[in-house]
Amino acid sequence: MRAIPHPSLFSSKAEKSFANFLHDIYSPGNTDAIKEKVEKAKELSAQFSELSNALNVIIFLHILNEEDYADELLERGSQVWNHRDSVFTDRFVVKYFLGIKAIVEICTGIFSTEIIDAQQFGLIWVEVLQAHEKFSEALEVLHVLNPNQLVAISMAEIELSLKDFDAILETSSGIINEDDSTAILLIFRGIAFREKSMFDASLECLKLALAKRSRNPKILHKARFERSITYEKLGKLAQARKDLELILVDEPMNDEVLERLQLLQNKKSAVINEPDH
Repeated sequence: MRAIPHPSLFSSKAEKSFANFLHDIYSPGNTDAIKEKVEKAKELSAQFSELSNALNVIIFLHILNEEDYADELLERGSQVWNHRDSVFTDRFVVKYFLGIKAIVEICTGIFSTEIIDAQQFGLIWVEVLQAHEKFSEALEVLHVLNPNQLVAISMAEIELSLKDFDAILETSSGIINEDDSTAILLIFRGIAFREKSMFDASLECLKLALAKRSRNPKILHKARFERSITYEKLGKLAQARKDLELILVDEPMNDEVLERLQLLQNKKSAVINEPDH
């Protein structure tokens, strides 16, 4: 996090109060609970209306993972996004948000860590909308953002939730394994082919995703997990089990993997014990 700017000697009372507030809540020694920080922001906004844009964003960021603020999160997020042109050109936002970064996980192993501008806020807002299963609204936001790999990944993940496998194939067309982002898109592509019963194409995409061992381990694990499902659909239970066991080398207590291994074992037992006719 870059240092938050200080106001000048001639800054307004509102700006000085806002700067003091930011230095307070982002101080390494600050022990305030989320609720206390939010209340301070709301009090400041009530005192200085010119700070409302900046403080709406600050409040939104602080209540992202707070269940008690679920309804308010949607309300504030919608307000900021719908007025993003004025919010992110606001003089307090432009000056003071250069020192504020937010981390958003787009999907497994893929993060965006940037200063809070309209693009970064949009990516965060999409994740909130996804969490509330507002997929159509999330796609509308993505279509407004500047197109890049993170936007493509977020779009493919939503298309997967909507079971729009043809759209995933279009979004991931022409992708080669160049980095973590392209590797995850290859995984989504592999899933789409599998769900369209194109199993050889699925295996090829997942093989390409696994080709570079330098990728984020979480991404490699996801590729193995998805390949195990493809193998299972092909009736290749031993190969499906092998991929899952390789994940356990790094994550021996992965409950999802352990559960799938048990399901495969039960499936194998059922085949062995099936009576002859």
